[in-house]
Amino acid sequence: FILFPRTEVGNFISHTNSKLYKNADIIIFSTRWNSSIDDLSSLPDLIKKIKQDKKKVVVFSGFPEFYPLHEKVYGWTKIQLTEYKKIIFEKKTTKLSDIELTNLRKKYYLEFNTKKEIINTNNRLKEISKQNNIKFINTELFLCNHEKKECLVRLDDFNEIYRNNSTHSMPGLKLMGSMIPKDFF
Repeated sequence: FILFPRTEVGNFISHTNSKLYKNADIIIFSTRWNSSIDDLSSLPDLIKKIKQDKKKVVVFSGFPEFYPLHEKVYGWTKIQLTEYKKIIFEKKTTKLSDIELTNLRKKYYLEFNTKKEIINTNNRLKEISKQNNIKFINTELFLCNHEKKECLVRLDDFNEIYRNNSTHSMPGLKLMGSMIPKDFF
């Protein structure tokens, strides 16, 4: 497994002569899929180039993002809190009732569904992946249940899924990694 530093998808082609790229068997694209840079427009040609180089390509969807963040002054520092962290700060405990957790999961789901840009981008990524016959991992399905209209907030009383609005905690990343079938790659 080789990790490239943050590179705009359109600029990834400049890395195809690097030792990292040449030694890789699988190229995984996982990013916030920046629409202002238009990461998606260069992806089909990039996939073709990578496949010509006899490498597998895997595309991850954009991850759900949850706003608003609430600011709290803590000492001399201003910190941003997720909706979940705001509640546990106010309650001074991570022990939330089942009703509170259900309401929070539903609130996260409603918030996710307002992010039409992410949803549209993920739909485009799924279509590009299908057209190019490559593997696509839709991360929203790991975190959100469309039937219940809920998104996960935490794993247990001590392990939340998000560090902030869109950055996952280590337990959150481990959860998603465990949901990818072992034979997927």
